[in-house]
Amino acid sequence: AVAAGRSAEAAGAAAAAANTRANEVEKASKRIVYEVVLNEEKGNFKFGRKDLPDEAKARLDELIAQLKADPKGIFIEIEGHTDNVGTAAGNLDLSKRRAASVAAVLAGQFAVAASSLSTDGKGDAEPVSSNATQEGRAMNRRVVFEKP
Repeated sequence: AVAAGRSAEAAGAAAAAANTRANEVEKASKRIVYEVVLNEEKGNFKFGRKDLPDEAKARLDELIAQLKADPKGIFIEIEGHTDNVGTAAGNLDLSKRRAASVAAVLAGQFAVAASSLSTDGKGDAEPVSSNATQEGRAMNRRVVFEKP
């Protein structure tokens, strides 16, 4: 009876762990559907600039189309990022300005309520590529926005 109780407890713990993992996968898969990345390659975000070029604005159209297809509870998280060139404080400031630039376009051009937008700057803290090459630095200069 004791062995059966232990076995049942182990099975329950395994089921709970599997359920947690399934929920995390489901949450992650929903986030990916709404993620758009703007960098020099995918939107022409140039070195040291916060301005949102026309190519990047076209990428915003993709997100807006997805949001219109599923408008329930619209909330968009916007993160700005930089490469590692410059000072940490300067990069953090630039990343915040990049995120704010995207938020301004979403609010102004696409009429997304400001209360539905959250912005944050990460500076050079979360690179997606090596900062040792020009191509890698270009990939790190980006804004990521997603609907959680």
